[in-house]
Order: sequence, then structure tokens, then C-alpha cells
Amino acid sequence: MASVFTKIINGEIPSYKIYEDEHSYALLDIHPLRAGHTLVISKREVTQFHELSEDEFANLMRTVHKVGRQIDKVLAPKRVVEMAHSYGVEHVHIHLVPTNSYEEFRQAVIDHEHIDMGVEPDHKALAEMHKKLSF
Repeated sequence: MASVFTKIINGEIPSYKIYEDEHSYALLDIHPLRAGHTLVISKREVTQFHELSEDEFANLMRTVHKVGRQIDKVLAPKRVVEMAHSYGVEHVHIHLVPTNSYEEFRQAVIDHEHIDMGVEPDHKALAEMHKKLSF
């Protein structure tokens, strides 16, 4: 069964797409840790990074670099934190989170653990951020 990310990539589920190329897809997280929180997804659905070929992994990291630079340029945070894990959605992805301090980032992660994912996203804020960050 296809992951939610594969369904997004295939256009079956709408998203706030920031960037796309033949290997990767970047979109705004609809329940962001901080405004501008973006996910960079491998187009090939695998659960773990080592399942990607070296070229696929390199292409994914090129997109992470490109999108991270865009977030930095547009939002000017002190840092863009890169976070990778293989839980939540069983599809390789990298979180890019703009933040101004470690404490701010840490608190956002703690707060995010208590978010009700069933709550309707703030589509107005997401649409505004989409306009700012899209390539």
C-alpha cells in the first residue's frame, strides 16, 4: 500500500509543494514545528535511508540543500535544522525547520508531540508560506 507521501507525490492528496524534481518532492508540513517547516521526500518509497542507492541519496541531499538555502534566504532564521528519522510515515524524508535558538527548536518538538493531527491545518498561513517559499 502506498504511503501518504507517495499519494501526495502522485497528486492523489493535495499539498503545499515548494519544490519538485525527478528524484524528490518538498512540501510544507501541515502541522509545522515552526512556520516554514518543510519536508523533503524521496520519490522512491523506502523506509530507511540505506535502502536508497547512493545516487538517490545524493539527489535527496541536493534537494535538502537547495530548499534549506531557500528557507534561509526567505525567512532568515538563525538556523535551518535538518532532522531525519524513519518513524511517523514509513517513507524516507527530511524535516527542515527554521529556528532562532536551540531552546525554541526543543520547545517546538515538545509541543509538537501533543498536537492533535486530526485538527484542521491553518490553510491560510500555509498558503501564505507557500507563496513565500515556492521555487
